[in-house]
Amino acid sequence: MVVPVLAAERLGPFATLRRSVELLKKTWGESLAGQFSMGGLSLLFALPAIVLFVAVMFGVAATNSVAMAVTGAAIAVLYLISILFSTLQQIFLAAAYLYAAEGRVPAGFSEDFLKSAFAKKGKKQ
Repeated sequence: MVVPVLAAERLGPFATLRRSVELLKKTWGESLAGQFSMGGLSLLFALPAIVLFVAVMFGVAATNSVAMAVTGAAIAVLYLISILFSTLQQIFLAAAYLYAAEGRVPAGFSEDFLKSAFAKKGKKQ
């Protein structure tokens, strides 16, 4: 949407970007803008693992080192797993927030699980 806004409304670069986001939100809602921004962030955080994997493959091809291949692949996989766990943690925190703020249990979670997720406030012992 940036190019059409830039051409039609003749705004500066930052105003054009703000206007594009405003139009997307107005027309398709927050979900579309959220999908673009979250997809971009996911790619940004996955890039180091992808670059590492490609670099290791070139190194393996140049040196025929099995140890380099295993080490590089293990580091890349561990990095991607850490991104996965970080994502799962944020999903859990969002569910816990909904339960605490609105008293509703999001799909995929049980009320018992959310009740026991955090220790209840009480007297100090």
